[in-house]
Formats: sequence, structure tokens, C-alpha cells
Amino acid sequence: MKPTEWLRANKDNYTTPKEIIEACIEATGTTYDSAKSQLQRVRRQEGSAPVKPHPITFTQSYDMKQSIGLSESELRAKFDINFIVQQAAQKLEKGTFLSEAEFIKLCNLRGMSGYRSVIDHPDFKDFRGR
Repeated sequence: MKPTEWLRANKDNYTTPKEIIEACIEATGTTYDSAKSQLQRVRRQEGSAPVKPHPITFTQSYDMKQSIGLSESELRAKFDINFIVQQAAQKLEKGTFLSEAEFIKLCNLRGMSGYRSVIDHPDFKDFRGR
């Protein structure tokens, strides 16, 4: 019996392709590669689709209405040193005095470069008390 004929007759008796191929090799004496290619040919001819893995499923739902990115004011509040200092200076109460180090800490400017030139700028002269 030819491997193709054997596979057509016995393909429903096994659950995995590996089992079918090994049984075909024992029954017909063919090689592994030949049995595998014959099995693929039989499946193609009969219209049987190859076994596919389970589709990927996501556990978290994604809300399309959720905003992505930052608005201009949020971006400026995060990276624009001049904007950060201006906002913090306007929030200061009259009669409340902070040292320069406290103001820098309040604005969270330690990790940013160029904050010294912004703080020393003449625009903020009214907020400075020496």
C-alpha cells in the first residue's frame, strides 16, 4: 500500500500529525520526510486546514475614547522651565517668603538644565526678595 493511500484510509484514527506520521512509517516503511509531505498533500487535497494555534486574546479592554498624548498646557507644564517657574511664582501668596533653594524644590527643577537663567531673568524680579 502506498503512503498516500494508507494516510487517506487511517488519518481519522489518530489525533496528532506526529502519531499519524509515525504509524505511516511503521505500516508502509517510508521515510519521515516522505510521510510528512504525503500527509500535507492529503490534507490539502481534502481541503482540511492545517492545525492553527489559538488566537491571541487580550485580557484588558482598550477604551478608544481615552485620550492619548498630552495637551499643549500639559506638555509645557512638564518640560517648559519658563512656564513652570511662571506658574509657581503666580501661586505664591503675598507675604510668604521662600528661599531660592525652597522655590527650586517647589518647582521640581533640580533635574532640569537651564533653570538658573530662568530664575534670574528680569521678568521674575518682582518675586525676588534679597
